[in-house]
Amino acid sequence: MFGSPARRDLTNEYFTKSTDFGLPYSRPLPVLYAHGADSMLQKSEIGTIDTLVPDEIGIWAEAELNKAHRYIKAIKELIAKGALAWSSGSLPKLHQKSVSGEILKWQIVEGSLATSPAQPTGTEVSFLASAIPLPAAAPTPTHHTAGQFYGVPVWQIPHR
Repeated sequence: MFGSPARRDLTNEYFTKSTDFGLPYSRPLPVLYAHGADSMLQKSEIGTIDTLVPDEIGIWAEAELNKAHRYIKAIKELIAKGALAWSSGSLPKLHQKSVSGEILKWQIVEGSLATSPAQPTGTEVSFLASAIPLPAAAPTPTHHTAGQFYGVPVWQIPHR
């Protein structure tokens, strides 16, 4: 979600519509759990980002979860409970911020499902089928898609 000097995240930073996110991207980007910092899942890819599109609010993201992942059932339960938020990750050489805390450049290299993002509002994750009403005749989706990402910084190396 885009912010402003008056609306910062928990790390006292904020994205704007002018932030360079390195979009469109040309390669598949991984979805991790807690930016790979979880002791059980570590840097295991739990999915792949399908869509990253800027809009008036922030960045809309869609990601397909890996149905064969060892912990997918637990991850889906956390999503269903509303316990996870979406967060983007970058690398030190791929981001830049101003002295005021405005993030000028944040080239996204991964997305994460996180329990404590730097921006706790507007980054909720849900199954796409429940986020967008489907017509009655539409078939049931055969994959699980995590939804809603409104570009929020929560992680960079080193982890904050």
